[in-house]
Amino acid sequence: MSAWLDFGASVVGGAVAAAAALGGVALGQRGENTRLTKADRQHLRDLKGERLRKLYEPLVKFAMLLQQVAKEKSYVMEGDTVEKRDERHQNELAAGMHQVGTVIAATVIEPGTIKVLKAYEATYAACDSYLRSLNTNATVHNSTTYEDLQKQFAAILSAADSLKATVLKQLEELEQPIQ
Repeated sequence: MSAWLDFGASVVGGAVAAAAALGGVALGQRGENTRLTKADRQHLRDLKGERLRKLYEPLVKFAMLLQQVAKEKSYVMEGDTVEKRDERHQNELAAGMHQVGTVIAATVIEPGTIKVLKAYEATYAACDSYLRSLNTNATVHNSTTYEDLQKQFAAILSAADSLKATVLKQLEELEQPIQ
C-alpha cells in the first residue's frame, strides 16, 4: 500500500503545483492587463491634454487680452487720446472675439469641456454687450452712461478671469497621474 500512497501523494502534489502555477500565471496576467489598461488610459489622457492645450490657447489669449485692455483703461499713453485708445480696444476686442470664434466649435464637440464652454459663453456675452454699448454710444450720444460701461467692463473682467481659471484648472487636472 505504500506504493499507492506514494502515487496518490504524487498526484495530489502535482495537481497542487499545477494549480499554483496556473494561479500565478493568471495573477501575473491580470497585473499585466491592469498595467496596460492604465498605460492606455494615460496615453489617451495625454493626447487629450495636447488637444485641449491647442484648443484652449486662443481662449486664454482672449482672456489675457481682456485683462490687458482693462489695465490700459486707467491711463492714456503719450501721443494717444481717449478716443483712439477706446477705438483700438474696441478693434482688439472684436478681433479677439473673432479668433476665439474659430475654435469654439471644436470646444463644443470635445468631450468634457462644458465648464470651459460655459465660461467662454459668459465672457463672450459680456464682451459683446460692452461692444454693442460702445457702438450705440458712438451713434446715439449718451445712450449708455459711463457707469453702465464700467459695470459692463467689470463683468468682462470677471468673466475673463473665470474663463482663464476654468481652462487652467481643467488642464491641471489632466496633469494628475491616473490611479
